[in-house]
Amino acid sequence: MCAKVNGTDTCQCPPGYELGSNGTSCNDINECLKSPCYVNNSRCENTRGGYNCSCTNGYILGANNVCKDRNGGLSLWGAWGSCSKSCGGGVQTRTRACDNPTRKGFGADCVGALSMNQACNQQLCPPNEVEKNYGILLQFNGLPVAYFTTRVQGEFRTTVANGINNYCNTNNGNLRKCCNSNSTYVPNTSSLKQFTNFGQIAIGTGFPRERNGLTQVMLVVKSDKANALCSASKKRKRRGISLGGSETAIPQSILADIMKDPSISQAVVSNIVNTVKSESNVTLTVAAAPIALVTNDTNEEIPTTEVSTVTVPATTEVERKARKRMRK
Repeated sequence: MCAKVNGTDTCQCPPGYELGSNGTSCNDINECLKSPCYVNNSRCENTRGGYNCSCTNGYILGANNVCKDRNGGLSLWGAWGSCSKSCGGGVQTRTRACDNPTRKGFGADCVGALSMNQACNQQLCPPNEVEKNYGILLQFNGLPVAYFTTRVQGEFRTTVANGINNYCNTNNGNLRKCCNSNSTYVPNTSSLKQFTNFGQIAIGTGFPRERNGLTQVMLVVKSDKANALCSASKKRKRRGISLGGSETAIPQSILADIMKDPSISQAVVSNIVNTVKSESNVTLTVAAAPIALVTNDTNEEIPTTEVSTVTVPATTEVERKARKRMRK
């Protein structure tokens, strides 16, 4: 804009412009040459009659054109991944990232988990051939699944192994059941010979479980082909079916008959009650229900069965004697 002042032509330019060398034109000023923006992590863009400051590397423009640190922000959850198992209880995961926005400078990290798991495919797997040939379902009333912990399972397996070893050594009839043989060997009850052990008492995958108010435990009892008890029998005729390597297992019908023996069933229930009391300080009233055999339909709901009304004391004399004999 030009005007005569005291008879002289005088020109003035608006903010952001400067008078050209001809004294009449206005040229844009490049304010960025004077670094009006904060130096670190900043960018200056000259515009006609002005300038704009912005931040690089994800920093945030604050007061006085200062680029400040930026806190991280969580993205939305991604889709659930595939399940780790097709049956028998698997896990699937979904994730999110700390990139909405990403953390910059001395900004704070995201608050919250970056991954999340959930259970999937909780249905039991169909019984395999070993479980169908050798597996039985022990059933209990008054035993919540939550109390059948790792420790309780360990004590359960020990009690079953001790009980079966004592049972198999009691007389020739019992030995024939355990060894599945025509043995004429008469066991020496003062010196027990081992038939099975803790590591060969197998609990089916997905067990224990609850069905119709009963807690079920799938049990398979394995043994070495050359176990001390059956190898000592005379004129033995072994008919055990190999599970691979050097192992056999008690056929399910024979195992069910053995586990019905009061000396074993009472010791098992008593041990469960005592272990839960020791571990959780909870007194349960547990009773053994009828034993079922594993079949192709084991994963289906089973009919409600009448629960045994036999009362089992907290610690039985049978169990104490069995443990004492096994330690010798």
